[in-house]
Amino acid sequence: MKYFLILFVSVAVSIIVIPAMMRLAPRLGMIDYPDERRIHVAPTPRVGGWGIVLGMLVTVLFWLPPTPMVICYLFGSLVLLVFGSVDDRYHLPPKIKFAGQLLAIVPLAIWGGMEITTIPLLGDSFHLPVYLSVPFAVFAVVGMTNALNTSDGLDGLAGGEALLSLGAIALLSYLDGGTEVAMIAVAVVGGILGFLRYNTHPANVFMGDSGSQFIGFTMGFLVIMLTQSAETSIYPAVVLLLLGLPIADLLVVMIRRKRRGASMFEPSKEHFHHLILDLGFSQRASVGIMYLLQTLFVFMGGVLAYTNDVVILFVYTVLCVGLVMSLRRVYISGWRYIGNQERKAKEHHANARRATDLMYSSPGVLVWLPRRMIEFGVPVYLVVASLAFEVVPQDIGILAAFVFVAMLLELVFHDVSHSIFHRAFVYIIAASVVYLQITYPPVHGAWARVADVGFFVVLVIGLVIAMIYSPRRRKIEFFTTTMDYLLVFAGISLLILSQTPMGGYANIALLFYLGILFYGCEFINIEKRDRWNELAIGSMASAAILGVKGIF
Repeated sequence: MKYFLILFVSVAVSIIVIPAMMRLAPRLGMIDYPDERRIHVAPTPRVGGWGIVLGMLVTVLFWLPPTPMVICYLFGSLVLLVFGSVDDRYHLPPKIKFAGQLLAIVPLAIWGGMEITTIPLLGDSFHLPVYLSVPFAVFAVVGMTNALNTSDGLDGLAGGEALLSLGAIALLSYLDGGTEVAMIAVAVVGGILGFLRYNTHPANVFMGDSGSQFIGFTMGFLVIMLTQSAETSIYPAVVLLLLGLPIADLLVVMIRRKRRGASMFEPSKEHFHHLILDLGFSQRASVGIMYLLQTLFVFMGGVLAYTNDVVILFVYTVLCVGLVMSLRRVYISGWRYIGNQERKAKEHHANARRATDLMYSSPGVLVWLPRRMIEFGVPVYLVVASLAFEVVPQDIGILAAFVFVAMLLELVFHDVSHSIFHRAFVYIIAASVVYLQITYPPVHGAWARVADVGFFVVLVIGLVIAMIYSPRRRKIEFFTTTMDYLLVFAGISLLILSQTPMGGYANIALLFYLGILFYGCEFINIEKRDRWNELAIGSMASAAILGVKGIF
């Protein structure tokens, strides 16, 4: 339950902080303006890193004890946040940026216990001495800090790649008994999820150097702590697979620059995502392809973490060489993806108009029945399930009570029909109910399970029908994004890799229920413009019930 709360609190903090920083960005001068090397076409705030860092900071300070490792990590995170923000404003020279990275990383290596003592292929019997293990760790984390920074080239790309890596690190650390590493990883995942709410194409905010350097620093630090612990049985070479595309991308780009005699650190359009864009894919499709490739790297890392370094290095080499050779062969062949955006847009509007005509010419029951079923089914499920629970942990009760008060104040005093805070509160209650339903089921037995699954199957059918026989506004607003693909890839991978005590059915049900219920909530938020709608009332009632049961 602790990990569940860390995730949702960090998401909430990130979602709250980023809009505030976006409003301040013009005054602070933290705006990213388009140029010939950039993909975006409009000035965009570069303040997303603040939401990611503060989302992590709040949860780590509350849930983790102040050990030397935690203190040094938090210090390094704040240093990178400050230096990165100054760089986003004034464009610091490379030497100053490098000095800031050393200031953040060196204390973690000296006092925080971060060192690389075991080298792949050399076996457990060989250990680097301290005068080599500490500088080696600093060098590795500095490299990862800059590797993620260079891969931050498309909307949602760097954040999504990092989320996949950190999710695998959290899972492996949890299974390996590394509580601190797992909690920090989950906290940063929450901050990134909140950020991706605004960064998914078309992005409203960029993470900036304050975010990309922090995430790269965190990934490098956590993967070292995961693989270099004396108690771990995870092989050190798995670092390459867990970090995945950012490392492979940086290595390939540096080799290409070296061959033509160019500077190793000059900006260019030679990264994987640039090459995929040049093949004719849209930015959204390119990010989806990059997510799929990163999922492959990370998934193989999770599968091979307990094998041996030879196998891991072989698989990593095959993946990298296969990716480079495939792109090269496609370029040589002259193949390009023909994506006529104007034609697609016309087809989309034509389909929307046909759907509208179909709505009026088809039986009315196919229009209003699924809509009403979703609008009333989701709130009723939240309330009935909350009433049925016999056990509600105190921490969930406190969280639910807070959400109830916050939702009441937000609905009474806020003049916007659906603020981001309102949606966050609804999702927190929905996730809490699903977690309790899986962990503390009020009714046991085959019939209860059938009824539970049956409700969600009916809800899925209702969502599908509602989208087919749908007004044009609903078809335009309720659509999938690359973040949806990211969560699907991450969910499937974690489900396969997970060996947690809850068991197979519980893992499948948790992912299935959360995904469907969240889509149901989003559907209602689009349909119902009034603030005091069924979902708002049902969520508040559920929060009140859980709060009373958990506290008293």
